[in-house]
Amino acid sequence: MENSFFAICIIIALILIAIAGEVRSRRLIKQEKEKLKKSYGELAPEVKEEPSVRFHRVSGYYRHVLRDSGDPGEGGSRGLVDDITWNDLGMDDVFDHVDYCKSAAGEEILYDMIRRPRLSDTFSDMEEKIKGIDAAEEERLRIQEICARIGRPSKYSIYDYLQLMDTLGKRSDMPHITALALLAASVVMTALGVKAAILILVCVIVYNVISYYREKSTIEPYFVTFRYLLRMQKGGEALAATSSEVFSEETARIKDCARRMKSFSRGSEIVMGGGNAVGSGNPLDLILDYVRMITHIDLIMFNHMVRFVRENSELIDSLHRDTGYIEAVISIACLRAYMKTLAGYCVPV
Repeated sequence: MENSFFAICIIIALILIAIAGEVRSRRLIKQEKEKLKKSYGELAPEVKEEPSVRFHRVSGYYRHVLRDSGDPGEGGSRGLVDDITWNDLGMDDVFDHVDYCKSAAGEEILYDMIRRPRLSDTFSDMEEKIKGIDAAEEERLRIQEICARIGRPSKYSIYDYLQLMDTLGKRSDMPHITALALLAASVVMTALGVKAAILILVCVIVYNVISYYREKSTIEPYFVTFRYLLRMQKGGEALAATSSEVFSEETARIKDCARRMKSFSRGSEIVMGGGNAVGSGNPLDLILDYVRMITHIDLIMFNHMVRFVRENSELIDSLHRDTGYIEAVISIACLRAYMKTLAGYCVPV
């Protein structure tokens, strides 16, 4: 009877903790929306990040194109602003004043637009999108909220991490399955009242925690990347759900990418944490951290995710590019809204 009462109390406590975390998350999202609404038409927010770190990250997609595309000029349709010209013109400062993006994807695509300007384009399609999203306040705010939740992976670009993925070598689940099996066996022995079972259980837990941290320390940077990819996949689903009329083509492609990434994200948010960029504040994640330590279940999921990323780099690139393009267009709309309060702006022809 006492055990049942204790179990019920634990379940109720966990439910209350989850509810408290969700309430806090919703409050933060609401505050972010109000902040975005008030800031439209204002100067881009001041950048406090170290410039060398910031521009190494935001140039990630641009460097990826130069390194891997084979034709960064896209058949002569795009120019290339070299490093010397970029620095001579003080374009880092210019970029800081036009960057209203909340996600790494938006920043990187906006940066690439400036480093590889279009030379042969009527610009009519983008102009329609800029005007459309300027007029559609609710849609713009919704997309900006989603991009804010996607956020940034860290001080590095996702492409820096993906380039290093091959250095991980072949991954095996066997050590972690063994650790999980030992834990399960010791728990069963304890439940059956086997002599010294408690000591065995403690030893297994200590071994699992030590081996967990030994392995986790070598792959932690990639967890940062995968959490970002999870947010991108979830953000892709949210963008598709907006049924955007302004970005209908882009959201259609994003919807397909997000659907194809389902196997990557299935169950991974539980074992790795959602990693909401705005901050979920869910205390339940603290409890799950201990579960991960003794079960190694996130390390098993990590190996699955490594395999997926290696086999689907083009899919990830497409999702990143379309998501970034949408936010980059919104960033341009934000800049023009600010310029309207000054002397106005010119439209490219």
